[in-house]
Amino acid sequence: MSENGPLTTTVEDAALMLAVMSGEPPVDLDAPAGVRIALSVKPPAAGLVVHPALKASVGEAGRFLREHGHTVESAEPRYPLWVALAVNARWPALPARDAAPFLADPGLKARLETGTVRHARAGRIAAAIRPPRASDRERFRAAPAPFFERYDVLIMPTPAQPAPPARRWGEGSWLRSFVTSGRYAPMTVAWNLAGYPAATVPMGTGPKGLPTAVQLVGRPAGEPLLLAIAAQLQRSNPWPRHAPAYRTP
Repeated sequence: MSENGPLTTTVEDAALMLAVMSGEPPVDLDAPAGVRIALSVKPPAAGLVVHPALKASVGEAGRFLREHGHTVESAEPRYPLWVALAVNARWPALPARDAAPFLADPGLKARLETGTVRHARAGRIAAAIRPPRASDRERFRAAPAPFFERYDVLIMPTPAQPAPPARRWGEGSWLRSFVTSGRYAPMTVAWNLAGYPAATVPMGTGPKGLPTAVQLVGRPAGEPLLLAIAAQLQRSNPWPRHAPAYRTP
């Protein structure tokens, strides 16, 4: 469910990278007045929980944008029940398809990490239960269309939980890694599956001083407006370009 896109430390650089990737001139980063903005902290599936600090970041972004004269209100997009099943099936099933030639060769299989082999094994089971379907993207792409007739931009948390302790992939239980990843990052995958444009910007700090972030989602071909709103948030809430350990005197 990942999507290719630039990682930058300023919105201006993100706009420049989009121009390079698309072959179009850089977009105008001055947002129009009165953009209709929805705030949502609802997880895309039952059983998931959003940390209070990350909910607060969404509220803070809404406060900044109200000050810019936009219409901001709470509203929840509709996530069809089948989306969670489709996402959880694709996540292991497609890597399992990629890993099949390696697993078929004993010499190559021996070079794979244990977690990779277990992920591929889970993917084969998932594909047998609910194989990924080419129609999934178009089905979910159509579901939020009525929501984006009422709103221009959706703002929601980027992760659902604070970052877990860093460790090498493959260390410890595969199931623990799978569950931890699902609890930490469920907010972005559905929109990646749908192919809707999205951007993430820093928004304050959370537990243990780690930065928090909000995700901006727009309707198809809505990248210019997303970048303009992100630029307003950057001006209202400037963030350091470097992590503390890498700042120069």
